[in-house]
Amino acid sequence: MARNSCRSPWVNTTSVSLRQSFPSVSGHVVAAELQVFNLLNLLNSRWGKVAIPSTINTAVAEVNLLSQAGQTSGTGSQPQPIFTFDPTMRRFASQNVDSYYQIQLSARYSF
Repeated sequence: MARNSCRSPWVNTTSVSLRQSFPSVSGHVVAAELQVFNLLNLLNSRWGKVAIPSTINTAVAEVNLLSQAGQTSGTGSQPQPIFTFDPTMRRFASQNVDSYYQIQLSARYSF
């Protein structure tokens, strides 16, 4: 498998940009632009979700689905770690700024 291929699920997003230039008056040009980022989420609130790992260990950037709860006593053999698994932990969360649509309106004046 390729490196970092299992970090997050597939993401579907679409961005749209509309630009209109207005007729120039004595060499001065005005243009307006409307940009919609994550248009899919604007059309349907269930679309365009960007799922990222919900709890990230920043040192190694991974989700800790297993946590070490302790270890066995080392009488006669090497101590073995004891792990616990939390099935209620959400691996990915889509409540982030990238999952919502954003609209930007800008104007450009050239002289």
